[in-house]
Amino acid sequence: SLSLPQQVANKDESRHFNYKHQAIDDDTFLVHTLEEISQGDLVLYYQPQINTTTNRLYGYESLMRLRDKEGNVKNPYFLTTLYENHISETIDRWVIERATLDLTEWKKQQFSPRISINLCPDSLLNRELIDLICDNFATFPNQLTVEIIESNYLENTNVINQHIEKLNTIGVKVALDDCGTGYS
Repeated sequence: SLSLPQQVANKDESRHFNYKHQAIDDDTFLVHTLEEISQGDLVLYYQPQINTTTNRLYGYESLMRLRDKEGNVKNPYFLTTLYENHISETIDRWVIERATLDLTEWKKQQFSPRISINLCPDSLLNRELIDLICDNFATFPNQLTVEIIESNYLENTNVINQHIEKLNTIGVKVALDDCGTGYS
C-alpha cells in the first residue's frame, strides 16, 4: 500500500500525463484543421430568413462552409477549434471581406438585401475589426446585422457597448445568435 504522499504524487503524475496527452491531441486537431482550411476554399451561402408571422422574406443569413480539395462542402466544424484557440480573427476578416464583395456585386445588379454575418464574440472587443466593418459597410446602411454567437466571453461590456454604438451609427445592427443555448 502506498503512503498518502505517494498516492497524491501518483494522482498528480497521472493528471499531468492526461493533461499533456489531451494538449497534444488538441494541438494535432488544430494543425489538422488549419491544414484542411488552407487546402480548401471557404464559401458563404446565403440562407433566406422568413418572418413567420407575415411569411415574408426579410433578409439572408450568411453561412460559412468549407469546400475541401475534392469539392465536398463541409459544415463549419472548424470554427469551435479556432474560437477555443483564439485564432478566429482571420476567419472573421474573411467573412467581412466576402460579405462586402457580395453586397458590392449585388448593388451593381440593383439588389440591396439585408444580410447577417456571424462573428466570434472576441470580435466585439477588437477595435480593428469594428473599424473594418465600419469602413466596409458604411456604403451599405441598414443592410448588415452582425450576429455574435452567445458566449461567456462577452465580459468587457463597456468596450462592447462602445463598439455596438459605433456600428449602430452607420446602420449596422448587432444581434446575439443562438440565444439561450448556454450563457444568456
